[in-house]
Amino acid sequence: MRRNMIEVRYGLMAEFATPEQLLEASRKVRDAGYRRMDAFSPMPLEGLGEAIGFRSTAVSPLVFAGGAAGACGGFALMYWITVIAYPHNVGGTAP
Repeated sequence: MRRNMIEVRYGLMAEFATPEQLLEASRKVRDAGYRRMDAFSPMPLEGLGEAIGFRSTAVSPLVFAGGAAGACGGFALMYWITVIAYPHNVGGTAP
């Protein structure tokens, strides 16, 4: 009846007893040709990112640049407000 239907696997989950088993299985699955996968562990595992083919993106530098620009802009705004636009005499002496 369903001769023209292609079998599609949407996911597979596995549990491993040791970190070494997880790393080995991740390497074997990657070598078998699977590219869209993820791995979770209760602790950081050295080499797990490389084993599943994780690649870094440009998000981290962009977030840092945005944060640095926001911090510089905030400090510049505070300086302009307190020194240039509306200075306050908080020391008790006349300028």
